[in-house]
Amino acid sequence: MVKVRNIGIFGKCNVGKSTLVNMLAGQQVSIVSPNAGTTTDAVKKRMEIPEIGPCNLIDTAGYDDVSQLGEQRVKGTRSVMDRVDMGILVFAGNIFASEEKNILDELRKRDIPVLAVHSQSDIVPLDVDLAMELNSLYGLDVVEFSAAI
Repeated sequence: MVKVRNIGIFGKCNVGKSTLVNMLAGQQVSIVSPNAGTTTDAVKKRMEIPEIGPCNLIDTAGYDDVSQLGEQRVKGTRSVMDRVDMGILVFAGNIFASEEKNILDELRKRDIPVLAVHSQSDIVPLDVDLAMELNSLYGLDVVEFSAAI
């Protein structure tokens, strides 16, 4: 039996997590909106990734959700961390601050490998110095992503 790998997409509200999931899946899996807190519960999409095999992409609520139900949403996001084999940490605007570091720490506590994705790079391109700093400090590989490209 082939193991299905779970890949969690994590980050703050409105950094492009759902857009990334939709682009990777090649279809609309998650609702995308400029309104913070659009993704309320984890959204899962099964797909095949070459050289990895069957995977579940799991879109999560923003880690910084401060809405009325935000605490419950963040708790749900943390529970996704308990069942993923890999984490994709999405950030935008060259802002890698306390929320991103908290997500990284949570994933690392669980020994989960992490890839960093700088989203919305058509608006604010990835700062190469920041990418090198994140690699040096945290061993993170950083890739750029833009739905506009």
